[in-house]
Amino acid sequence: MKSRLITLANAVAVFAALLAIWQLILWIFRVPPYMLPSPWAVARAVGTRFPSLCPSLFQVLGGFSGVILCRGEELCNDRRLRSSL
Repeated sequence: MKSRLITLANAVAVFAALLAIWQLILWIFRVPPYMLPSPWAVARAVGTRFPSLCPSLFQVLGGFSGVILCRGEELCNDRRLRSSL
């Protein structure tokens, strides 16, 4: 349980660091928003358009689950994939 919390905390920290670096790049280089929007602008856009994004999200998740169901055993038994994990 403790190792899972550490892993989760590391993932959140890396994600936050990437967002901070993204924002710093915008401030330092004065990139116009039409070329590279800020992380907050992207989050707002996703939040306002979320209902229209849901069908696409469900299609993507359905495709991934279909691949896992059809090829799951084959992927689990792949020696190269197992050794890379």
